[in-house]
Amino acid sequence: MPPKTVTISWDKIRLAPVVLISGAETFLADRALGILRDSLKDNVGECERIDIDSINAPAGEISGQASPSLFGDPKLITLQNFEKCNDETLEGLLEYLDHPQESVTLVVKHGGGVRGKKALEKIRSLGDSAIEVVCLPLKKDQERSDFAVAELRLAGKKIEPEALRILLQAFTENLAELSAACKQLAGDVASDVISTAEVNKYYGGRVETTGFKIADAAIAGKYSQALLLLRHALESGVDPVPIVAAFTYKIRSMLKVADAQSTGQGYSGTLGMSPAQFDYIGRDLRGWDQRVLAKLLVLVAETDADIKGQARTPSYSLEKLVRNVSNRSSEK
Repeated sequence: MPPKTVTISWDKIRLAPVVLISGAETFLADRALGILRDSLKDNVGECERIDIDSINAPAGEISGQASPSLFGDPKLITLQNFEKCNDETLEGLLEYLDHPQESVTLVVKHGGGVRGKKALEKIRSLGDSAIEVVCLPLKKDQERSDFAVAELRLAGKKIEPEALRILLQAFTENLAELSAACKQLAGDVASDVISTAEVNKYYGGRVETTGFKIADAAIAGKYSQALLLLRHALESGVDPVPIVAAFTYKIRSMLKVADAQSTGQGYSGTLGMSPAQFDYIGRDLRGWDQRVLAKLLVLVAETDADIKGQARTPSYSLEKLVRNVSNRSSEK
């Protein structure tokens, strides 16, 4: 059985004769390639960099570019867009993989799909002569957290847990912006550990607030955080209606799960939620009294009426709701 090529994460990329960077997250792929270029410079000094467009490259392009230079200088050759490679590039890569050049680091960037599969399988069977760096989209909060920690670690920094939470809230979508923020913090903060105060100084105002974030903080008993998020949302022009709707949904769901738990039924498909949601809400329920939840649901309905014209100061009604939920109290 042929040896299997090692698969590593983007931030662990290292030098090898052949490097496959696979996956649809182009930012991570570019970031990994940048780290590899820096590593080459640190280890062998300046080297010739050659990019080959796999879509339009002529026959013999890879072998021609990989042939030793007059003075044997090292080369970094990158096959771009290999998921769309033409037949000439595919055949050229297959031939090259039989006899890689010692002075060449060959990077193959493949964004996904079945095109070029034969060459990918060959790279994955090279064992120690190759590595694969997998760059998949970061869909989970933990994946984005790991990304930020890795960026800071590469810059020689650590970050406090609360500071990391605020940073991730400030950049919820754009991975490039999150990366840039990590680099700015690493460059500007003198301490080895980035504090909550430092992140707030730079990015506290960027926190993207939603009704569910406010409700989650209040349900967790984090009154100061929930109130800060609420005021930020209102000052940013967020409509109060979806904020109250988030509280309605969360508290109703908690009552459903509490009822199912109290009767010993456990999860049921009739609850209108997935098993994962059932378990998540079950964790939220710890320490809650069903009677308080029921009274808070009434308060939510009153708050909804207030923000729709019944009260003269809707913001006060919203802050009262946040306070009562955070304190697990139904007091007026």
